[in-house]
Amino acid sequence: MYRNFVIFLALTFWAAACSSPQTAEQPAASSGEQAEPAPSSNRGTAEIALGATQVSINYGRPVLQGRDMLSQLQDGQIWRLGMNDATTIETNSDLIFGDTVIQAGRYSIWAKKVSSEDWHLIFNSEPDVGGLDRNPASDFAETPLEHSVLAESVEQFTIELNPVDDESAEVLMKWATLQLRATFNVSE
Repeated sequence: MYRNFVIFLALTFWAAACSSPQTAEQPAASSGEQAEPAPSSNRGTAEIALGATQVSINYGRPVLQGRDMLSQLQDGQIWRLGMNDATTIETNSDLIFGDTVIQAGRYSIWAKKVSSEDWHLIFNSEPDVGGLDRNPASDFAETPLEHSVLAESVEQFTIELNPVDDESAEVLMKWATLQLRATFNVSE
């Protein structure tokens, strides 16, 4: 009986050890460098301050894993710019994308594949939706995106907000060899 109890305990501890998630410590970034998110990280945030204007984008970060997801999109299809919950942009000042004014607030943003080299950025007034639950009736603005092909493939979808000058910035969206770009100015 005692032997069976010891075997039972050993099997229980062994099963618990096998089923517990393994975590590896990430090396610390050296001073002055930003740490890259771990490939398993499924959300990211891009932020920028232009004077008193704060802009942030929160988005899902899918990984290619040998797939070429964007090439499967047909002309006219909408991409959720990430995965899971909708990608959102939040700003405390009005932003100007070309001729399009986006009032201060929080919105979901989407990419529309117009053709293989023509993409548009769509702004939707409903920010808190699942990534596939966009209500087209809530779209209120659409602006062209610059399209380019990257020399090296980007494994995990990434959005960056980079300053152009004191009153303008660019949004860069990169995945696989696709890069989409939009510039905006802060409304005065």
